[in-house]
Amino acid sequence: MNELTKRRLVQFYKNQNSEFTIDDITFNDLNLDSLFDMINHTSSSLGEEVLYSMLRHPLLNIDEISKREELIKRYSLDSLLRTKNKNALKGLSKLRKYSVFEYLYHLENVPKIGTFAKFLSLILMIAAIAVIFFNVTAGLVFLVIAFIYNTLRYFKLKDVINPYLISVSYVLKAISYAKKLDGYDKEAYEKIKYIKNYSVFLGTISGATVHGGSGNPLDLILDFLKMGFHFDIIIFYLIIDKIILNKSNIEKYLISVGNLDAYISISEFRDEYKGMWCIPNFIESQNDYIKITDCRHPLLKECVGNDVLFNKSVLLTGSNASGKSTFLRSIALNTILAQSLNTVFANEYEAPIYLVISSMSISDNLLNGESFYMAEVKSLKRIIDLVSNKKEYKVMTFVDEVLRGTNTKERIASSTKILEFLSNNALSFAATHDIELTSLLEKDYINYHFSEDVINDDIVFNYKLKEGPANSHNAIKLLSLMGFPKEIVDDANDMIKKSLF
Repeated sequence: MNELTKRRLVQFYKNQNSEFTIDDITFNDLNLDSLFDMINHTSSSLGEEVLYSMLRHPLLNIDEISKREELIKRYSLDSLLRTKNKNALKGLSKLRKYSVFEYLYHLENVPKIGTFAKFLSLILMIAAIAVIFFNVTAGLVFLVIAFIYNTLRYFKLKDVINPYLISVSYVLKAISYAKKLDGYDKEAYEKIKYIKNYSVFLGTISGATVHGGSGNPLDLILDFLKMGFHFDIIIFYLIIDKIILNKSNIEKYLISVGNLDAYISISEFRDEYKGMWCIPNFIESQNDYIKITDCRHPLLKECVGNDVLFNKSVLLTGSNASGKSTFLRSIALNTILAQSLNTVFANEYEAPIYLVISSMSISDNLLNGESFYMAEVKSLKRIIDLVSNKKEYKVMTFVDEVLRGTNTKERIASSTKILEFLSNNALSFAATHDIELTSLLEKDYINYHFSEDVINDDIVFNYKLKEGPANSHNAIKLLSLMGFPKEIVDDANDMIKKSLF
C-alpha cells in the first residue's frame, strides 16, 4: 500500500465513532497494511474505504459479529448475487487520489464565489456564439479569446474545488447506480434519489478527470466543454447546498454500498484461501482464555502452525530468529481478523472478545528528536493507559523485547514491574532475551520458548512452540556461521564461560 492510498483510506475510519481503534503503532507492528492488500478485492472506493475501516475497528459485540457473518455468507452462498453486485460496483471504480468521505464530511468548507463570478464563463461563451451570427470573424475571435480565458480560469478554480467536485461527482454516480445493486439502504436512498438527476449536468467522473487521461474521445470532448463553459463548476455550486442538507442520508447510503463491496471482497478472500481459515467461536468468559488450533501467520505462505491454549499470560524466550515475534504476530493478527472479518487462519479459534494493542517494532524517531528508549517508553505508556482505562473490556497485549534501549539492570527491573502490571490487567504476551525474567515473572507468566538445532555447522529452526524457558543461545554461533574472525568468536565464548560481566 503506497502512502497516497493510505492517506485516502484513513479518512473514512477516522470519522467513525468506535469504542476501539487499532492504533497506528499496532497497525505498523503487525504489518496490517500488507494484510489489507491481501484481503482487498473491492471494486469501488466506497468498498475499499469501508473494508479498511473494518480492519481498524474490530467489533466488540458477539451479536454484531454474527450479523456481519450472515451478510458475508450471503455472498459466499449466492454466486449470482455476488456477480451482479460485483459487476455494478466495477462501474463505480476507484479514486486514486481523493477520499469520497473526506470531502463529503467537509463540504461546508468549500470556497465560496459570487453569483456573477459563478456564471461569468458561461455568459462569455454564449455571448461569443451570439456574435458569430452577426459577424463570423469577430465572433470566432471572441470565441477563441473567451475559451482561452475560461480555460485558464477553469484550472484556477478547479485547483481549489477539484477534490470536492470529484467527491460530489462520485456521490451522484453512486446514487445513480442504486438500481443495479441489491442490498443497499433503501430507506436512505428514497430520501436522496432525486439528487442523482444532477449527474446529467455535472457529468460522471471521466478518465481524464480521475486518472489523468483515459484516451477516450468522448471524455476529451466532455473535458473541453467543461473548460469552456464551466458546466461542472456551475452545477457543483448549485447542488452543494442540497447535498449538505441531505448529508446524513447520503452517508448512510454510501456506507451501505461500501458494505456490499466489502462483504463481497471478504467472501472472495475466503474463496482464495479456501481450506486455510475457520470461523471463530466467541465465548462469554470472565477469565482470560484463548484457544487456537494450528495458528498460522496470514502473511506467510509456508508458516509453521502452532497450537495455542492459554488462560494466563505468556513469556517467550528463545534464540534469535527462532520464531518468537512471528508467533506473537500470528496470535495478534488472527484475533483482529476474528473480530473484524470473522475469519481466522487456523483450524479452530475460541476466545472472548479482546482489545488488541502491541509494542513490537519501535524505531528512533529522529525527526522529533526522540531516542529509541523514549520511543519505547511512549509506546508502552499507551498500553498501560489502555489496560488502566478500559476496565469494561478484556485487553490482549503484545510486547517484544521490553525496554531494549537501556542498560541491563534497569531494563530487567523495569521490565519485571511493567510485565507484572500487564499480566494483572490483561492477557499479556511478551518475548524477551533476558532469561532472568523467566524466574522473576514465574508467578505471573507461563514460560514457553522456541529453539534450534545445529546440523552440519548450520542452525536449523523448526518454529515449534515448546514449554518452559529457553536453555540454548545462538547469538555467538551466528557470528561464527556468518564468517566473523575466529578470535572474536572464541573470546566471546570465553567471556561467557568465565562470566566476566
